[in-house]
Amino acid sequence: MYKVYKQVKTFLENPERLEEFWYSNETIWIDWREYDEDIISYFNEMMEEKLEIQLINNNQTLWQ
Repeated sequence: MYKVYKQVKTFLENPERLEEFWYSNETIWIDWREYDEDIISYFNEMMEEKLEIQLINNNQTLWQ
C-alpha cells in the first residue's frame, strides 16, 4: 500500500508526469457498475489490516 501512496504523492508533486502515472499499476479504474462489496474486497486484499464493514441496503435509488 505504501507503493501506491508514494506513486500518488509523486504525481501530485509532479503533475507533468501524468502519462507515467496514468499507466502505472497504482492507478485503479473502478467501473460504476461494480458492486460495493467487490470494490471493498479488492482493496482489502491489498491491505495488511483488513476493513470490517457491514453494508446496509437503504432501499434508495441513485438515479430517478
